[in-house]
Parts: sequence; structure tokens; C-alpha cells
Amino acid sequence: NTFNIYYLGESTMVGEPYAPNLSIPDMIWYQIKPQASAKDLKQINFAREGKDINYSLTILKTLVKNKGFSYPSLFVIYSGHNEFLRYERQESELYALPKIIQPFFSSRFMKMLLRRLMIKAGIYPLSLDKRNFFDDPLLDVNYDQVIRDYNKTLEKMVDITKAEGIPLVIFTPVGNYSDWEPNRSVYQGQSSQKTEFKQLMEDASKALRNKEYETAIVKYRQALLIYAHFAETHYLLGKAYEGAGDFEAAWQAYVKAVDEDKMPMRATSRQNNFIRLLYDGQQCFVVDSVPILRAADPERLIGKNLMSDGHHPNLRGYLALSDGLYSVITGILKKSGQVKIDIQKNPIEDLSAIVLHNEFDVCISRGRWITKSATWRYDPSNRLTWSKEYFLKAAQLNPKRCESYLGLAIIQFLMRNTKKAESYLSIADRLNHQETDQYLRIRWVRAVMQRAYNIASAN
Repeated sequence: NTFNIYYLGESTMVGEPYAPNLSIPDMIWYQIKPQASAKDLKQINFAREGKDINYSLTILKTLVKNKGFSYPSLFVIYSGHNEFLRYERQESELYALPKIIQPFFSSRFMKMLLRRLMIKAGIYPLSLDKRNFFDDPLLDVNYDQVIRDYNKTLEKMVDITKAEGIPLVIFTPVGNYSDWEPNRSVYQGQSSQKTEFKQLMEDASKALRNKEYETAIVKYRQALLIYAHFAETHYLLGKAYEGAGDFEAAWQAYVKAVDEDKMPMRATSRQNNFIRLLYDGQQCFVVDSVPILRAADPERLIGKNLMSDGHHPNLRGYLALSDGLYSVITGILKKSGQVKIDIQKNPIEDLSAIVLHNEFDVCISRGRWITKSATWRYDPSNRLTWSKEYFLKAAQLNPKRCESYLGLAIIQFLMRNTKKAESYLSIADRLNHQETDQYLRIRWVRAVMQRAYNIASAN
């Protein structure tokens, strides 16, 4: 006697960074539940952080197979940012090896063995110092195949739900386009033009720093004539267009930067275009997140104003996405005739209180996430600046907590400033010795500190 909505996907559906206090399913619940009796409507969120599309397919298959117990009435899925995540995790271990023997550890078994051996030896390598402006591609990755597999898996989910007569709603995953650089840019053009390409990039970037936007645009476009698939070029071209006030050209360049990223942690346009084709208005529905968030920005760009990091929305972003889903779900509910709801939308009155109560934890979680992701780039400075802003805000919100000073210390270690890092550690230790000690035992944290001290000793 219930209409059961099952939510599937990854950390955005979980509600990162506001989970467990707030998520898209929670927002929908606040708006719909007061309009329907408690016994008429149920929601279950099976989304998990860091999971790819195959996880959602497994859950969906299990629920459908056991429909006599689960009684699914509607599936909602948000997934697509994590399809390359496992390759990034494997790369950090491989980078610790000499390049000549890396191919011998390319199989899944050897990568797993290598990881276990390094953990046992107390080694947790960072890839930061192995990264370059001209990066290498990920080992053993067929980029086209990963995206084709993602699309095929979505197609399977549509086929399963259609066969069972269960509606399926799919989000197009949306990322931070204008304020999040590509993780990895790979040059695969003519080697004889590589020097010229880099010189053009340096000249263009100098012009960009000097706010000579038209000069920068010309130089970046000349670089793209030499090689059109370098993600960093597209991203910086977007910055130049944005500075010049040509926001539509900037948007196109930012999208291209995501598509050309050789370690993508944001869904590509190929994934989202495929999702849009699945819409039929009967059994399969699409919440098109990208135009929804673009409409929420006066300049129609999606950056820090709507995103809390590289691909998790902030409160404004989540509200916009939940509004889009609300329209689709209420249409499905009314059409089903199983749940009686009012046409009037119920306001989310207590949302601000929920977020303000959790603001310190949000700042710490985003600061830590962005700090770690900064090591995925050859130049971590912009991400470290953003993470520093989060930690400083956290320190302002609660100066008696140690987490913000621990975060500021790690940033300084990554910037090779060991003295300043130690001063932040000293503050954290005075505030909470036990928590500071536990944090410094984390493998990744130890690796960051060891790297900084090794560099200091070498110099």
C-alpha cells in the first residue's frame, strides 16, 4: 500500500557535503511528504560515495528480482562522475615505480598486489611530483570504452525497468566547469611542434594574468591549431573568454576541457548526451542538471557559485536540482494515481537551519577533499587556495576546533613550507592532542609530510 521511490547513484545523491543531514531525496521528501499521508509514500536511498554505474545496476537488478519484497514504484539515479575513479587510485602506486617497469604492473591483480605491498611497507605514494604540464595518459585505459560501457549499463537499466513497467528518472551529472581545472592534459600532437605549442601556452597565460584577454584568446587558439585535444588549453581559453565577457564561448571551452581531460572526475558531454536520448516521457524521464544549473547563474556558467568543489553542488545547486526532480516526480505520482498530493509545492522551511548547523563540518570536508584532489594536478595552487579558504572559514566559525589548523598544515606541507606547517600543527595539538595524533597517523597525511621533509632535506 505504498509508493516506493528508490534512489541510486553516487556521492551527489548521498548529498555530499551536506550528508547525512541533507540530500536530494530529503529535499523531495520535505516538499512532497506533507502533502501525502505517511503510509502512501516511501523513499529509500541506496546511493553510496565513490560508486560507479555498475553498483547502481547491481542494486537495481536485486530490487527488481526481489520485487515481491521491495515493491519498487520508481527509480531515480544520479551517476556518472566516478567511471574513471578506479584508474586514478591505481595510478598513485604505479607512479612510485620506475617508468620502465610500470607496464609489468598494469594488470588488475598486479596493481592490487603492489598496493598491498606498499601499504604493508608503510608507503603511500603521491603522484604530485610525477606530474607535468605535458602529462602521460593513464596506463591501460581505453577512454572510449569506459564511456561506451557506462552508456550500455544505463541502457540495461532502462530495459529492465521498462520490462517491469517501473518508471526510471535519470539525472545528467553536472560538474564545476568554470572553476575546476582538468586533472590531466596529454599532448599527442607532432613532437616537432611541441616546443612551439608550449611557448604559445606560456605567452597566452602571461597575457591572461595581465588581463589582456584578446591577446590570450588569440594565443590559445593558435595553440589549439597545433593540437586540439589538450584539456588545459581549452580550460584557460574559457577563462580568457570569460574575462572578455563572451560567456557562451567560455562555456563551450569549459565543456571541451572536461571532455578532453585524461583523468576525468566529471561526467563528459558524451555521457550526458546519451542520457538525454533515453528520455521517452512514458517510462524513462530525464532531469537535465546542466541547463538547470546554467539557468541559475546570470552568466550561464557553472562554478563556485553553484558547486562546493569539482562536482558536488552547494546548497543553491542542490535546491535547483531538487526543483527539477520535484517537477518530474510529481508528474509521475499524479499520473500513477497511487498517491494523492496537492498541486501546491510545500516549502523547505527548515533548510537554512540544517545547513548552518552543519557549516563547520562542510568546510572541513570540502577543504580536505579539495586538498587531496590538488595532488592530481601538475599545478595544485588554485585548488590549494580554495581549500585554504574553506579551512580559514572553519577556523572563524569555531576557533576552538583543531581540524581547520590540521588542514592548513597539510596545505603548507604540500607547498613545501614545513616551518609554517609545523606552526599550524602546534596550534592543533594544543587544541586537541588526541585528535591531532590520530590525524597524523593517516597514511596519506604521513605521505604528504614525508614528501615535504624529504624535499627540505634535499635542498
